[in-house]
Amino acid sequence: MPKIIEDLRENILRVSKRILLNADYHTLTIRRVAAECHVAVGTVYNYFESKDMLVASIMLDDWLKMLDNASLASSQADTVIDGLQAVYRAISCFTRLYENAWAQNGTPSQTNEMLRTRHSLLLQQIVNIITPLLEHFNCLFTEGLPVFLAEALLSTAIHSDLSYEQMQPILQKLLK
Repeated sequence: MPKIIEDLRENILRVSKRILLNADYHTLTIRRVAAECHVAVGTVYNYFESKDMLVASIMLDDWLKMLDNASLASSQADTVIDGLQAVYRAISCFTRLYENAWAQNGTPSQTNEMLRTRHSLLLQQIVNIITPLLEHFNCLFTEGLPVFLAEALLSTAIHSDLSYEQMQPILQKLLK
């Protein structure tokens, strides 16, 4: 009779995330995860068809938490600028968390392609947070504004070539 391990999927994710964040992408192997979870390699594959799917599942879980945190923080903001800063900070924390994993996973062109294919989805999720914020503070003066702001926050948080503090005067002028 096969042994039943409670919360095995969550344990696999927890162990994998620890390896990914404390070691690196290349150190994270299905074989190592299986050994640290005390299961067979095939058992891990029952939950995740590949290492890339395992890593994507880890990141998705944190991305969804980030969206919840950004949504809550922006809904409690005293000003539209504070709300946008809360969204920026949440995205920035997520990107910093996985910065090394992305840098080690394939070539920059592969990473860029992955982000491009998911870009529309990520953008829409951020728009869904920004739109109510703009509506609450009566700043939604054009339909395209949430997309514009979501793109600016996402791009700035990912590339960090412009800080939120540098962007803030632009936002204040735009949203006054």
